[in-house]
Amino acid sequence: MNRSVSFGFSRVRIVLQVHRVVASCSCEEDITAGNIIFMSKQEFTIISAGYLVLFGVIFYFTQCDKNGCGTVAKPPSLMTFTECASAGYPVLESLPRRCQLPDGTIVTEEKTVAVTAPPVDNIKKSDSVITVTEPAANASIGLPVALRGKASVFEGQVHYILHDEDGTVLVENTTDVQTDGTFQVSMVYAEPFGKKGTLEVFESLPASGIEPTRIHIPVLFAAVQAQPVGVYFMNLAQDPERKDCKNVTPFTRRVSQSGSIERTALEELLKGPVESDIRKKAQTSIPSGVSLHSFSLVKGVAKADFTDALIKDVAGICRTRAIRAQIEQTLKQFPSVKTVVISVNGKPDGVLPK
Repeated sequence: MNRSVSFGFSRVRIVLQVHRVVASCSCEEDITAGNIIFMSKQEFTIISAGYLVLFGVIFYFTQCDKNGCGTVAKPPSLMTFTECASAGYPVLESLPRRCQLPDGTIVTEEKTVAVTAPPVDNIKKSDSVITVTEPAANASIGLPVALRGKASVFEGQVHYILHDEDGTVLVENTTDVQTDGTFQVSMVYAEPFGKKGTLEVFESLPASGIEPTRIHIPVLFAAVQAQPVGVYFMNLAQDPERKDCKNVTPFTRRVSQSGSIERTALEELLKGPVESDIRKKAQTSIPSGVSLHSFSLVKGVAKADFTDALIKDVAGICRTRAIRAQIEQTLKQFPSVKTVVISVNGKPDGVLPK
């Protein structure tokens, strides 16, 4: 490339003293006098065209750089993987494939995967029926908010999601439908954006190829005095093999400041992890269906009496220790609690080994 450019410039340096063209000249042979050249129109056209080509070639090669020649050479930042590979730059052994440009830029191969949607005729409406009795449409909700209704759904579960005004998920979880066809849950939720929201309720596990039944309820967020508290679960992200039975981690709940904050935190613990906790690898050892018979806090001693579901079908020293750790740590996060006494159906402490 450099030799061509040098050659082109050397030709440009030829000194042409004078070219006089006589438009009317029709001579068939050249007459040369000193440095004066007389030529025909045909000769002039050929020579002029030659010089134009020469200058074009010189201009083209002077635009060469590391990205190629010509003014249309594409900079590395705009190159695709195909262009990079076609230019002869190294292709790295990886999946997806990557091509490295001279300046170190890495261009990744992009593949388009065709996704075929199922035919509309194959998507059927679910025969499930969901009726929400609470909250009513456009009702003002606080903390906690009660969700009640009736459902006849596949697998006997309903899923609920509360969105705020900009669509952010404030809480998401699943609840079981009881044998009488009713469901109810008391939920807390994160700080909302705006004053309006939407509660979406739908069947949790619809049959394959069935569009689930969905209920959308517009709600209004009431002003509440709230504070964050921790509910303690095992964290499988930190201890995937659960080697330490007493190792529990707090997950945040936003609860009302009214009433006993200690009891409220304990009741939230019994509800178990919500979807956002599960995505963070939270897991509880407390069986489902456990409820609180009574709770008292006197002079730093918190007494919590639970239904027998707390220990029913619970086996293994590690699990019982984990249950105790979850309850104790949830209560001892508050400076008001120094000691925790756990009982089941009024039976004294000792039902869960330490």
